[in-house]
Amino acid sequence: MKKQTNSQFLFVIFFLFSFTLQLFAQTAFELPFYEDWSSGSFETNNWQTNGDYWEIENQMGNPIPSARFFSINNLSNYSFELRSNDINAAQIGAEQIYFDFDLRLQDNNATATEKLLIQVFDGTSWHTINVFKNTGSFDWIKQSFNITRWASGNI
Repeated sequence: MKKQTNSQFLFVIFFLFSFTLQLFAQTAFELPFYEDWSSGSFETNNWQTNGDYWEIENQMGNPIPSARFFSINNLSNYSFELRSNDINAAQIGAEQIYFDFDLRLQDNNATATEKLLIQVFDGTSWHTINVFKNTGSFDWIKQSFNITRWASGNI
């Protein structure tokens, strides 16, 4: 059976940490890192997407604007990421590092088969810190995750 969707995940990212190693030289951002999407472009802060389903939404947000995953087509067996530029936490000692964002879901197909994974890369492995499933729509909710154990001391 094919998985189909019309669900939309919208979120505002205040601190996003992916700590990925790049083969090409990009300057890592220093902490604290704040993204408000006001430039209207993923390229401004070197966000990486794979596919045409991520966009800057200028009519919705908490606050406006926001990043949004959106498709007018029914998708099946899909995976599209939105990944931050490297963020430098190499000098972070005893300080705590949090990943904070606001999330909204407009769910048109509440099957619990679609997911939004929140992941952190520690320099070796990806760690899933939370999974949001399409089990029904919800309005903006604030999320905050302590990612110190994966991020501290890494770029």
